[in-house]
Amino acid sequence: MESRVVYTEEVDDVEEAVKEIFDKLSDFELQKNSLAIIFSEEEIDYPELYKALSERWDFPIIGCTTMGILTSDGAGFKGDGMSLMVITGDECRFAADVTEELTLDNYQGIINDMYHSLSDQLGCEEKVILSYGVCVTAMNHVSGDDLLRATDSAGRAMPIFGGLASDRFNFEETRVFCNDKVIKNGQVIALIGGDIQIKYLSVNSVESMPKPKTYTVTKSKNNEVYELDGMPMVDLLEKEHFEVTKTEVMRDYLLTPFIATVEKPDGAKVRAARNLSFLDLEKRSGLFLGDIPEGSRLEIGIVKRERVTQSLSDVLFDMMKEIDESDHKYTTVICTSCAARYLALSTQIDEEAERWFPQMPKDLTFMGMYSYGEFCPASDVVDGKDYNMFHNFTFTILAM
Repeated sequence: MESRVVYTEEVDDVEEAVKEIFDKLSDFELQKNSLAIIFSEEEIDYPELYKALSERWDFPIIGCTTMGILTSDGAGFKGDGMSLMVITGDECRFAADVTEELTLDNYQGIINDMYHSLSDQLGCEEKVILSYGVCVTAMNHVSGDDLLRATDSAGRAMPIFGGLASDRFNFEETRVFCNDKVIKNGQVIALIGGDIQIKYLSVNSVESMPKPKTYTVTKSKNNEVYELDGMPMVDLLEKEHFEVTKTEVMRDYLLTPFIATVEKPDGAKVRAARNLSFLDLEKRSGLFLGDIPEGSRLEIGIVKRERVTQSLSDVLFDMMKEIDESDHKYTTVICTSCAARYLALSTQIDEEAERWFPQMPKDLTFMGMYSYGEFCPASDVVDGKDYNMFHNFTFTILAM
């Protein structure tokens, strides 16, 4: 497997953007099978971009919108523009598609059918499932955990990596792409198989409060929590002096996440950060971006700039160490980083990229995006077994 990443600022001028992309890829040799991934600011005219790219490429192109880009073609972080990664190889295979618009009534069947169609196209067992979906901002939308759970079930627990599309915090311009299709409430999936090896790591950026408080989820359904310690959730938040005067609260709680200790069906316990996105003031309940089952333990945390910076250093150090010690040649890194990290770093986000960018091996291409939620396997806190998980407040990294 080989890969190349190119970045362009020319999102407003598709003709110029395509010219720059092909110029930068002029010495990059495509092999038998290829896949392109695009992360772009929300203003992109993707249909026109795809039309121009497909005149020369006949392989799948997937992607999504994002508030910020990490790219090896440049200084690391870009707040606008578009980054494109081409992955190619004679011994690896790719199959990709995007769902139609998803609802709570249809998402399981649609994702299951699409996965099995892609699996038939791939013709071999996938090593990893790349998946990018759409954010939850209202009570009737499909949650990040809904997308993950449906994909995990269809994919027989194969590793899932990716996240939720983002925009500039207006939560209305998120989109996912695949070939000539653009979907506002859906999921794009790419299966990657063949002669490849993968490694993945994740680390969250959440610290406990100075005087941590942990609550038991006494009543919930999927990603909606009704009661904590027997008290209506909104009442408890009001008691703890949190924002409870409006319904759309995702941005208000980006820097005060919840840490859920979730018990899996086989008894394993996995910790995951969760973002509160919506309050139902009549039912006094809260809707999260991921599931919080009854019986889970829920702790209110905090995101600090120092922890955000250190967590990235930790995961990059661990990943580079594993790559260096491996007999396999790794060429490609894809990252997904949470929007809360973006907010916490604020004006220092460029400085962060400048610090870790020089640490990356020169022969390793990487590309990443800031998301409203991350897909990456996480380990049981007891025996270390991996489970596909939906995260918030987390930096995730996939090496191939």
